[in-house]
Amino acid sequence: MRIRRLLKAVSPLALVLSGVVTSGALAAVDEGAFPSELSMAATAATPEFSRVLWVSPSGQDTAEGSESKPFRTVAKALSLVKPGEAIYIKSGAYSERLKLEEKGGASSRYLTLKAAPGATPLFKGGTGSRTPMLDVRGAYWRIEGLTFDAAGDK
Repeated sequence: MRIRRLLKAVSPLALVLSGVVTSGALAAVDEGAFPSELSMAATAATPEFSRVLWVSPSGQDTAEGSESKPFRTVAKALSLVKPGEAIYIKSGAYSERLKLEEKGGASSRYLTLKAAPGATPLFKGGTGSRTPMLDVRGAYWRIEGLTFDAAGDK
């Protein structure tokens, strides 16, 4: 419900979701305000995943979902992801609407949906649909680096 209201409120704008502070954000802050060990820990920590599924606009849903043979749709990757795993989304425009279902995640085993390293995936609305672009129905999802452009949606 909260996401729906937020997307309606910013429909003419792009919404960028990110679940972590990046090293770039830390660099913009006065480093004197943070102990050096805190800054080092924040920039060095990277989550590890038991498996990574890849998605690209040029992929195929019949592929294996690897970096070199990615899926075409996020929906295909979402149907296969398990707790402790991640979905990396490559650059490009996507027209699908994401529904993040309950999949048995835990605080020690998140389900991660994120932009691939260096990628800028864009989820575009514009269909006039009332369906939310991002519908989170389960716990322990981590969403990072995705842009949702809801312009044209109701």
